Amino acid sequence: MKSEDKVKEIAIRWKSALELWRIPEEIVAKAPQNPFSLNPKKFHPDQSRRESGTVRELERLISNFDDAPPSLLDVGSGAGGISLLVASRVRSVVAIDQSRAMLDALADNANSLGVLDRITTIESSWPTSSKVSADIVLNANVLYNVPEIVPFVKALIDAAKESVVIEVTKNHPLSNVNALFQHFHGIVRPTTPTSTDVAELILALGYSPRIESWVRTSANHDIDFEERLDEYQNRACIEVGRREELRRYLEENELTPMEVEMIAFDK
Repeated sequence: MKSEDKVKEIAIRWKSALELWRIPEEIVAKAPQNPFSLNPKKFHPDQSRRESGTVRELERLISNFDDAPPSLLDVGSGAGGISLLVASRVRSVVAIDQSRAMLDALADNANSLGVLDRITTIESSWPTSSKVSADIVLNANVLYNVPEIVPFVKALIDAAKESVVIEVTKNHPLSNVNALFQHFHGIVRPTTPTSTDVAELILALGYSPRIESWVRTSANHDIDFEERLDEYQNRACIEVGRREELRRYLEENELTPMEVEMIAFDK
């Protein structure tokens, strides 16, 4: 198969697979709050991420710039959970996110870390109309929200002068609550797309990816069990009246931990 045909095949497969993750409206209506809203607290620079493959790859790439520190573009930055961990070692960070709340949280986090003077934020979707480029482009935990993956990834490549670093969970980020959807709603959730599709796309675009996998853990003790109950209740669209049932389920059953992959490549 020609590379352009492979790219088209992956694009169709990716978009079709994501469509299967759509939650029926009657199920969404059961959630106490919007199940698609994101808590900026979850995306702050958790120090436990310093040992992740993504941060170690960024640090390796940064160390290759002998003459001057590189610039970093963080696409879908959230509250700076990854880029702020290396911000003190780069010349500048441009953080792009669609959420003003996330960017405000990023600025607060950057200020507390003493690196606010290196940060520029842009409230925008991706690809963006803003003229942006950097030595290193980072995109972490965004792709499963992107039906049109090919133009999105090509824009990452176009913006990178040297390297692209992508972090993505091995399976869809809602996969770890699949068991809750089956138990509480009788719905069997999909199993694709996966990070393998992302790696295949990078190869089809003509690049050689470096891949590292690990199981995500969190040192975020700011979120207690009640807050986690809130999170799972919303993400799995479980009505208020079944909260205690959810509590018992989580006390008796372990949800599948999320496996994460770092996929990096040079131009």
